[in-house]
Amino acid sequence: MYIINGSRINIAHTQEINSHFVVIGIYFRILK
Repeated sequence: MYIINGSRINIAHTQEINSHFVVIGIYFRILK
């Protein structure tokens, strides 16, 4: 992971990761 100046970008990056985990979770539910 990389950190860019300011916490705003860190928060946005964290939300992006969380959204990816949600998509992965839905994907696995569909597979099952």
